[in-house]
Amino acid sequence: MLSAYISETLKRNKDHAILTLYCNSYRSLNDPMYALVRDILHQALQVHPLSEKVKGRLLELKSQTSSMSNIAFETLLDAVEDIFQTNSGLIFIIDGIDEIDQSRAEFEAFIHKVNSLSHSSAGCKVVIVSRNTPALEKLLTGWNTISISYSDSLHDISLFLDEKLANITHLGHHRAEVAERLVNGSRGLFLWVDLAVGELDHLRTWNEVHALLQNGNRGLDATYATIIQQLDTSSQGFCRIRARALPLVAVACRPFRLEELVELLAVEISKGFIDPGDKLLGGWNTVSRACGPFLQMNEQGIIDLIHVSAKEFLLSHSLARSLSHDYLIEGSAEAEMACLCLSYLNIMAFGRLPGEVIRLEVAILSEQYPLLEYASTYCKFSFQSPIVKLSLRYHKYTL
Repeated sequence: MLSAYISETLKRNKDHAILTLYCNSYRSLNDPMYALVRDILHQALQVHPLSEKVKGRLLELKSQTSSMSNIAFETLLDAVEDIFQTNSGLIFIIDGIDEIDQSRAEFEAFIHKVNSLSHSSAGCKVVIVSRNTPALEKLLTGWNTISISYSDSLHDISLFLDEKLANITHLGHHRAEVAERLVNGSRGLFLWVDLAVGELDHLRTWNEVHALLQNGNRGLDATYATIIQQLDTSSQGFCRIRARALPLVAVACRPFRLEELVELLAVEISKGFIDPGDKLLGGWNTVSRACGPFLQMNEQGIIDLIHVSAKEFLLSHSLARSLSHDYLIEGSAEAEMACLCLSYLNIMAFGRLPGEVIRLEVAILSEQYPLLEYASTYCKFSFQSPIVKLSLRYHKYTL
C-alpha cells in the first residue's frame, strides 16, 4: 500500500520515469531475483527515453545465446547498469524485497548494483520499502531511512475493518466497539488485524469475542501459536494433512500450484508408484480447512504462506515443529522434501517395471506428472546440499 502511494505521488512529476517492483509477485517463480531483474528491463521497454537502448541491449544478448533464459543473472544485472547509468530522472521503487527467499549472493549483488546506480552520475533514485532485517540493514548502511510507526497505519486499518466487519453480521450492535478495540490493539499491524477478523468469524458469544479483544496484538508468533492450537482440535485426517503440508510449503524452493501440492502429499516414499487413492479429495477446500489462514491461494491456483513471518514460525517455533515431528523424516521438513522429490523422479514412480521400455510424450508430461517440473528443479539446485545427501540414506530406489 505504501509503495503504491509513493508511486502515484511521484508520477505527478512528469520529469521522472517510475519503475515499481512488487517483490511478492515473484515468489511463485523458480528464480525470483532473475524474474525481478527481467521485470526491470520489461518495464524499461515501456519508458520512451529508455526503450530503444533496452531493445538494442536485449537484441545483443539474444544474439549470444539460443535462449534468453540461458543468460546468466550477473549478465542481466550488468545490462541494467549499462542502460540506466546514463539516464537521469529514473526512480526505482522496490517493495517487500525481504520477502524474496533467494540465494544470498544474488540478493547482495542486486542491492550493490542499485546502490551503485543511486550514486552514479545519472543520479537514479531508489526507494526500498521493506521490513528492517539485519541483513538488509547491513547492506544499506549509509542510506537515508524513514521508520514508519504503528500510528501511521491506524487510519488505513480502520478503513480496512469497516469493510471486513460489514460481512460479520452476527456481531450486531457490538460491531463499532469491536472495530475500535481492534484498531487500538493492533499496534499498527495489518496482518494481525486480518487474522483476528478471520478468528472473529468463528466466535459466537460476546465472552469469546471479548477475550480476543482483551489480548490485542501479542505478536505474530503468539497469534500463529493460537491458530495452530485451534486447528489441532480438528479431525485426525485434517491434522495429518496440516502436519505435512505446512512445513513442506515452508521449505519449498517456490510456492506450489494446487495440483503440485496434491501430488506431493500423495507421494509415499516406501512405495514404487503414486497411488491415486492417496490424493486429497476436495482440493483447495480440504487444504484450506486443514491449514487455516496459514495458506492462501491466488486466482492462478498458486498456494503460498500468508506472510514470510509464517515461514519463520513454522520452521523454528517449538509448537509448530512438535506437531509435525512424527510425520517427517527425522523431524526435518528439508529431508522429507528431498526424499519426496527423489522418489517422484525415480523411474518406478512413473510406473516403469524392470527391463520395460516406455515411451513418454514430452508435451503432456506435466499433465501426467504435475510435480515433475518442481521436483526436477528442486533436485537440480539442491542435490549438492548436505540435507539432500542425508536424505539419500532413506531413499530405497536406484536413480
